[in-house]
Amino acid sequence: MVFAKGACTHFVVSGQNYPCTSVIYSHVKNGRTAWQVPMPDGALMLSGGQDSQLDPTKYVLQIDRLRAGRSDGSSQPYPAKGQCIARLSADGVYLYSLSCRATNGIEGVELDFQGDGSPVDRKVL
Repeated sequence: MVFAKGACTHFVVSGQNYPCTSVIYSHVKNGRTAWQVPMPDGALMLSGGQDSQLDPTKYVLQIDRLRAGRSDGSSQPYPAKGQCIARLSADGVYLYSLSCRATNGIEGVELDFQGDGSPVDRKVL
């Protein structure tokens, strides 16, 4: 897992604005990758099974699922379509920005995150 600190300049879920101060990147053994955004009562996960990084400073994830996690530990998955684009240093030490747009066909998610200039925090679980 990779934790990045910063701030959302724009974070809207189903038409409602939310603040954020961090994002979390994770890649799991089944080949899926996700960006997670902590929210006041849980977290939102944007995940997909297809990604690309032809340029080491630009990472693209095709979103095919949204998961709304709640503070009680429950979560609800939704099929979705969208994309996240991360801008980062070539060595992956700094996340400069993350921009995501996704919809489940009824409701949408818009995320624009700016890193605070500090190195990301990598954790192995």
